[in-house]
Amino acid sequence: MKNNLIEQDSKQAWLRLIIIFTMSVIGTAGMWSVVIIMPNIQNEFELDRAASTYPYVATMFGYGIGNVIIGRMLDKIGIRKPIIFALILLVSSYFFSVLATNVFWLSIIQFFLGFSAAAFFGPMMADISKFFYQRKGLAVSLVASGQHLCGAVWPFLIKDFLIDGQWKSAHFFIGIVCSICIPILFFFLGEKNQNQKKTYKILTWKKMLIQL
Repeated sequence: MKNNLIEQDSKQAWLRLIIIFTMSVIGTAGMWSVVIIMPNIQNEFELDRAASTYPYVATMFGYGIGNVIIGRMLDKIGIRKPIIFALILLVSSYFFSVLATNVFWLSIIQFFLGFSAAAFFGPMMADISKFFYQRKGLAVSLVASGQHLCGAVWPFLIKDFLIDGQWKSAHFFIGIVCSICIPILFFFLGEKNQNQKKTYKILTWKKMLIQL
């Protein structure tokens, strides 16, 4: 890596892909955790089936809006500050959720959980797409799959909490894991930019062929 640049499709680009993929698996917990704890919420707050989905609906609203807003932030200022902002909001929301005394306040907190979790989906795909040219589709698809792997991994990690109905302890545990793991991964991600020299050469040859 020279001059803080990463060549497209290089080993450094694949290393960045692995880091971003792992961050996606951990960070999108903000979208999936509410699905796992819904039965516990229903029992604790004595809700009917419909009312117990309010936190989920709020999470999806936040997730959709977050992808747009944080994606726009990434376009303007790069990935570093949006991820720091999203991580602080994600961890804070998990910790504050344990203080929720009714489904209304929990739904508000879940909105911000969804909003912050979005930073580890769409914006991550946008970032990794800059570091690949020949394997761009594969790279973006792998990062997108991190969200789905997240939904498969976290239930096993927090199942012991949920068996006893301790969804608040589960949320606190997720907050701790995110606050430890994501900053470490983010440190190794560094402040690197893509070197588009390779892309420009390919485009130049294409233009030459068209002109011929």
